[in-house]
Amino acid sequence: MRVELVAVTPTGETATVHNLNVDSLHNYHVQASEGQWIRVHNACTPEVTFSRVKAPAIAANFDDAVAQGPPTRLTRVDAAMKRMNRREAQRGVPRVPGLSLDEYPFPSSAQGGAGAHVCAVPVSEQHYQGATLKNFFEREGVGIGDTYDVGWKD
Repeated sequence: MRVELVAVTPTGETATVHNLNVDSLHNYHVQASEGQWIRVHNACTPEVTFSRVKAPAIAANFDDAVAQGPPTRLTRVDAAMKRMNRREAQRGVPRVPGLSLDEYPFPSSAQGGAGAHVCAVPVSEQHYQGATLKNFFEREGVGIGDTYDVGWKD
């Protein structure tokens, strides 16, 4: 989607102005008059939505975790913090052959790490969740330090 601002006319007057919200986009770029592109944030918090049908074991882990208090609004962290959070969350948790350990809050969030709710889930569900989250971050422009909400459908 491309939105073009065609003109700005200074009036010297003070007026009430409103934010521009681009539907379904958290971050987007606008081109300034000098030709530079500027990253702009919508005022909304984007939500990644997972399917309970495609990932029932991960959905159950999420429900169990949230029932104990972890938030559904998370803040994205960098790859180094993600690795550290994963190590902390999984410390002492036994592995189950053929399954993958799922953590909530996600290790890719500031809320992840020690104290995360961890359980063994099918590897296929982890692949679905990882791809959905990666695509969401890219599509919505959710960068390091940005917040996002986690939801489920079905």
